[in-house]
Amino acid sequence: FIGSHLTKSLVASGHKVMAFGTADAASLPIPCSYQTTDYLHYNLPSDCNLVFFCHDVASDRDLHIRALSALCEHLAAIHSIDRQVHLCYFSSTNICNANGHRISEDSEIYPHCLRDAAIVQAEMILKTWCSLSRNAVSPHVFRYGELYGEADAFPTSAGHVNECLTLARQGKTLVFYGNLNQAR
Repeated sequence: FIGSHLTKSLVASGHKVMAFGTADAASLPIPCSYQTTDYLHYNLPSDCNLVFFCHDVASDRDLHIRALSALCEHLAAIHSIDRQVHLCYFSSTNICNANGHRISEDSEIYPHCLRDAAIVQAEMILKTWCSLSRNAVSPHVFRYGELYGEADAFPTSAGHVNECLTLARQGKTLVFYGNLNQAR
């Protein structure tokens, strides 16, 4: 969801985009260079300077960590100290404890469930690879708010916000499910 919208926006702005995924290229909203992958073998050109990692941690936590680790390793191998690549990772504000302050990349991490723990692990991997690559891989964490956690009985589709807005316009009651199936 995030990746396809970013791809569409970047291509419309004139950027060269290379997408990786397990779906076929026809499913992307716009044409771009595309490679089907198992998420563990990347083949990015050494002149790439901006990478967005948009794999959904909820779909497979273990694969999420392995895919991010493989990407970091690949980027560190093809870049040097004098050629930096910016790696952008989409994280959740649910993992943060900001003690009343605005949530930022440096906010204290505080996981509530296994999904959150995988996100925390991913953020730690990013910071580790930044150090291991001697800053050739520069991580950027984008924390966004979520309306739901790991709730089995509620849809966790990317269009959830739109579903809620539609219900609100109809005057229906909104129920948000949080971590550990707690209704809010």
